[in-house]
Amino acid sequence: MMRSRLFLLLLIGSLGWTLAQEPEMAVDFISEENWAQAREMAAEQDKYIFVDAYTEWCGWCKVQDKNTFTNQRVGDFINEHFVSVKLDFERADGVMLARKYRVQSYPTLLFFTPSGQLVGRQIGYEANIDKFLEIVDGMLDPQNHAPAIGDPDVLDPGFPDWYIAAFGPNGERTRAKPEDVAAWLETQEDLFTEVAYNVFMTMPLDDKWQTYFLESHEDYAEQFDPKEVSGKLSSILMQSAYQAMRSQDEAAFEAAIETMHDYLPEEEVAPMERSLKLNYYMMTQDTEKLVPLVDKMAADESGDYDNTINSVSWNLYESSEDETLLAAAVKWMAPVLERNPENYMFLDTQAALLYKTGALGEAKDLAAFAIEIGQQSGEDVSETVSLMQKIEAAMQER
Repeated sequence: MMRSRLFLLLLIGSLGWTLAQEPEMAVDFISEENWAQAREMAAEQDKYIFVDAYTEWCGWCKVQDKNTFTNQRVGDFINEHFVSVKLDFERADGVMLARKYRVQSYPTLLFFTPSGQLVGRQIGYEANIDKFLEIVDGMLDPQNHAPAIGDPDVLDPGFPDWYIAAFGPNGERTRAKPEDVAAWLETQEDLFTEVAYNVFMTMPLDDKWQTYFLESHEDYAEQFDPKEVSGKLSSILMQSAYQAMRSQDEAAFEAAIETMHDYLPEEEVAPMERSLKLNYYMMTQDTEKLVPLVDKMAADESGDYDNTINSVSWNLYESSEDETLLAAAVKWMAPVLERNPENYMFLDTQAALLYKTGALGEAKDLAAFAIEIGQQSGEDVSETVSLMQKIEAAMQER
């Protein structure tokens, strides 16, 4: 079982056991990964196009296959309204579409009109079927459509070589250098073309061009996709916060958070601020600020923060010897387990924390249960078996 210290990458490494068998789809994807065929069929049938943009290495893409595209409600709705195609965005047509439509993370779902104009996207795996269907249904409403950007029949409107290389085939990407991006932007008479917009949305910007985008973001949001523009804006602001975190400059960190409030709606800033502060307080071992922040999350009965609490707690198990912090982590995990009594990862985390805080009897019982649950669901329980051995050795030494 893999554990990540980056809160935004929770659980990705623990998905391998779910991927062994190809699921039977309820969504009728066309038989070949062929964008031209999908375009032709959509025009003939006057249907929208549904594109599952995936990669072979994307674990959540496979979870989406297993849990979403096998759902009959999902299949019935999508089959009625869409021509559906799966495209590996690191191969063949998918590479061209990734460049054209600025796709850099997976899974991503793309939605097109019958004439091939992009109207919207869904980034990331949505587990709630009702919410998923609400998102897909919303793509059929012209009032929700993103503004048209470029000619759908022209997949390469003149991208620079370094831009093309950043979306290389078979995962062979070459990250663009901010200085190359800046040099190219300096030569552009019009910074509101399709190509310039793609560059701004996907490429690294130096300080000058970040400042330009911050000052011009409302103009880009008006002409292009406001959701995408907001995402780039958030990325730039987050980058400033990360720079302050790396240097452990608290004044600069707080200033970066305040700048987010100046540019972004409060509902967007709140989760970003929480995640950044968790990381910063962990990095600086600021117990006085970390504990009340996670206490507040643990008191929320919705379960929305369970994965984050688990990640914080596991990080403390691995990195901290502070008895107060470790005891707090045990307390945080208790309601998480009440809501998720058979979640292998959560059980393993709590067992590890109990072991480290000296509650060996409880730790042994919970580790044994975690191993049982993990084996039933096909998890790799080797780390918990090792933990059990440590617990038993500690009990013998007492």
